Amino acid sequence: MSSHPASVLAIGQPSDIGMSVAPASGAGAAAIAVIRISGPHARAVLEALVGRVPAPRHASLRDIGKPTIDRGLVLWFPAPKSFTGEDMAELQVHGSRAVVQAVVEAATEPVGGHGRIEALQTCAGAGDGVEVEAP
Repeated sequence: MSSHPASVLAIGQPSDIGMSVAPASGAGAAAIAVIRISGPHARAVLEALVGRVPAPRHASLRDIGKPTIDRGLVLWFPAPKSFTGEDMAELQVHGSRAVVQAVVEAATEPVGGHGRIEALQTCAGAGDGVEVEAP
């Protein structure tokens, strides 16, 4: 494990549900961070985080998280017209490590009994895994 502080959070592709949640912006301190949620349950995850899903490809300012973690722009890209070709959401939040980590953790909580999502915390090129499982 590197002695560098965690700067990027990424999410694995578990075989049971095929979801991914990952920062799409660069590592390190920044004013804004972009977090992408992609896969068959992206809409359910987005609804759990922000409530009503915005119109496709329209940015909407929303409170993110329950309770609110941050307020940011939320975009919805239904399949197949998305960056990944799957249903995908994009969250544009404040770029502090704490906010990014909290949003990724909230997005990786089990939704509606859909199983597990594996979170991988990457530290300057090296990482260790954290797993979140549905009861």
